[in-house]
Amino acid sequence: MAWFKKNDPSPPTKPFVGPGDGEVHLPPLSNALTADERAFVVTCCATSTPAVVTWPDLAVVRRAVFRSVDRDSLFLEIVDDGGTPYEYRHLTQCVVSFFYASRVATFVGYEEASGLGPLPGHLTLRMPSQIAVEGRTRFRIPIFASLGLQVTVVLTTSHHQASRPVDINLAGLLLAFEAARDPVLRVDQDVVLALCVEGHACEVPASVRHRAVQGGEVLYGCLFHNGANGWDYPHDRELSELVVAVERFWARKRTR
Repeated sequence: MAWFKKNDPSPPTKPFVGPGDGEVHLPPLSNALTADERAFVVTCCATSTPAVVTWPDLAVVRRAVFRSVDRDSLFLEIVDDGGTPYEYRHLTQCVVSFFYASRVATFVGYEEASGLGPLPGHLTLRMPSQIAVEGRTRFRIPIFASLGLQVTVVLTTSHHQASRPVDINLAGLLLAFEAARDPVLRVDQDVVLALCVEGHACEVPASVRHRAVQGGEVLYGCLFHNGANGWDYPHDRELSELVVAVERFWARKRTR
């Protein structure tokens, strides 16, 4: 679901070749955002909104915060490099995901050098062309049953293993339970989710955001209480590695 809707078509999101010089350039994206959209990005900078930056092609995830906007450039500061220092990669595409006012937002950005050149711990991006909130973007990674991801809802007095996890991203998880095994969770109820897949395991506090009945299943959308959503969560790295493992498996299956 797009947060801001535009009647005009979105500009291309891939680099294009400029006329005459044979070099690769990015299209001018700053004019793609409305004044309200740009003001929203500026507000995120003013409040140092936490974000998660993912380079899908590199399987790299970094935690960052919004810092400032200068004309066509958006500046973020990397606050957790996962033990591997950030390295600037000109024009590399990344996806920025963040949590604001109880909603998850994402946009695609392209790396560029600042006027002072690449700075350690700082990420400079071209201004995005579109911002989406709680949309079914590539972050909502479908979970194949053959992956073997197990998710258990841990309550104070009981544990309930999901019949199947449906999809996942750095912000949350959609779970399905057979109707006969419905744990009867309340919207806004706090739970702990225990996740395990391919040797990756972690527990993450979460809250139930919505509940729906579909066919013979009960679906629960759960929001992680992690760094991507503004919480202080000590195992962000483990959770990020697990999400990346799910994405890699999905990508392999998708290309076959």
